[in-house]
Amino acid sequence: MTQILHISIDDKFIESANWQFEQIYPGSNKFYIIVRNPEYELQYVKIHSNFEILPENTHTLKRILNEINGYSLVVLHGLDDFRCRIVLRSGRNVKFLWSFWGYEVYNFHPYFKKNIYGSSTKRRFRYLIKKSFKRRIADSYYDVVKKVKETYRFRAIKRIEYFGFPFEEEFTLLTKLKILNSRYIRFTYYPIEFIIKDHENAFINGQNILIGNSATKSNNHLEIFEILKKLPIKERKVIVPLSYGDSGYSNEILKLNLELLPENFEPLTKFYNLEEYNEIIKTCSVFIMNSYRQQGIGNIFAMLWMGARVYLDERNTTYQYLKRKNFSVFSISGDLTSTNKNVFEPLNRTEINTNREILKKELSTEFLKSELKSQIDSILNK
Repeated sequence: MTQILHISIDDKFIESANWQFEQIYPGSNKFYIIVRNPEYELQYVKIHSNFEILPENTHTLKRILNEINGYSLVVLHGLDDFRCRIVLRSGRNVKFLWSFWGYEVYNFHPYFKKNIYGSSTKRRFRYLIKKSFKRRIADSYYDVVKKVKETYRFRAIKRIEYFGFPFEEEFTLLTKLKILNSRYIRFTYYPIEFIIKDHENAFINGQNILIGNSATKSNNHLEIFEILKKLPIKERKVIVPLSYGDSGYSNEILKLNLELLPENFEPLTKFYNLEEYNEIIKTCSVFIMNSYRQQGIGNIFAMLWMGARVYLDERNTTYQYLKRKNFSVFSISGDLTSTNKNVFEPLNRTEINTNREILKKELSTEFLKSELKSQIDSILNK
């Protein structure tokens, strides 16, 4: 009988994962939600009969290692240090599927050598990097621990046989960089019905500009502000979500925009519920995501569905995937220019309908369920 163990933290993605796996293997999924503090109150995950909350400690590690051989497959939703220890101490017969979140590689420079910051961002925020570096050097114990964890991360990634992600371009990139030693499994937390819930018939109703998805340096906000300063923004609001991420970086962006775009800048510094947030972003005919690495995928899909003109960096694997699938999506370097007469215009109805049809085909729950079951059956040799 198929039994699948899922190991994760408290995160908004897990409800979707449980729903999808229960659709294809009902009653066969066990979720361990790992928390660092036993008194931690869950923020995202709802308690289901197949969920168990476990503290991150040696006792939990031993328990999982004692049980793990009884499962047909172990799905790792993200890969932190604790889950690396599970992988390294498990027998070679255990089958692991790692659902990649991004931080596992992009936050560890020994593994990801490619540059994810623009030149202006690096210059402006170099002092933050130097400050962090000096603090690490001052604490030699921290430095030793960091090296050990990096070694664990590298060895664990090489042990994992299956790599799950929404599109193959990301897998290809990490394989070329010799980070992975895995087979690709297409898995996404983003069924289109989940993304557009309660706004299936929503369309863009304004001409504002949305930049990025969070207060993180990899959004490369500064480079976009410099481009926008040269374009005819007129009275459009430049809406920048900053309530999530690095508060120090957020404060610097607030100062910067007062210098560069003082009359248009509208930061989002407080948390909004989903309904409020959707009402704000519906006023944006343009969405600019200037990350060189994949991030904010759900935001991109939502904005495409509603009819925004989405600009991405050509190095971003999300851009490469969307172009391969013939979405109407645009290049920051090639299209976000003063010579583009449609630079701030929403998509026309034909482009919107085409994007919606592709999203339905690529991300419908029925298609994803069928595709996931076929792939998991293949893993389990069914």
